[in-house]
Amino acid sequence: MVKHASVRNRIRQEVKQELRREEEIRFVRQRLCMADRLMHVLVFLAILGALVTLCLTWVAYSPYEKSFCSVSETVDCKVVAQSGYFFIGAPLSLFGFLVYVVFILVGMLLIKGRTIGPKEYHWALMGLAGIGVVFGIYMFYVQKALLGVWCPLCITSFMIFIGILGVLITSYEFCRRCRQRLIKLGAHLDDRCRYY
Repeated sequence: MVKHASVRNRIRQEVKQELRREEEIRFVRQRLCMADRLMHVLVFLAILGALVTLCLTWVAYSPYEKSFCSVSETVDCKVVAQSGYFFIGAPLSLFGFLVYVVFILVGMLLIKGRTIGPKEYHWALMGLAGIGVVFGIYMFYVQKALLGVWCPLCITSFMIFIGILGVLITSYEFCRRCRQRLIKLGAHLDDRCRYY
């Protein structure tokens, strides 16, 4: 009789452990869904950035003496946009616009496929966002040290690039940690985390 009770207790313990394991796997997969939702944030930020850089490109090519963000002598997008530091064959904002379009397109593809994608996509997008942040730091330096004039649109674009980089790093970490946890739990790896 005692032997049967210990077998029953052992089976109960094993069932409880399996239920806990299944619950944790479900939780980890929900976290991967959170990483998917971060792609929506990425697309939103990229659309916002594309609009900002489009406005900045318009200001750079505008024939008018003043722009809508010409506030004072020290806050004037037109002065910054038309400076020699802002042009490399074309305004830097035009290159920024193209980068934001890439973020939008890749983000939409990832959302449509309901998968984060291979880690190489993450690394490529993080590299692109990193380049945007570097150019933002360059523009910040030019505005502060060389021109003495601030461009609110440039600063906004810089902050958006920082936001995009933060979203990508967070999403990558979600995927990497969820993959490690699923492996430890002995769960099947789906396409969302197989490559991390």
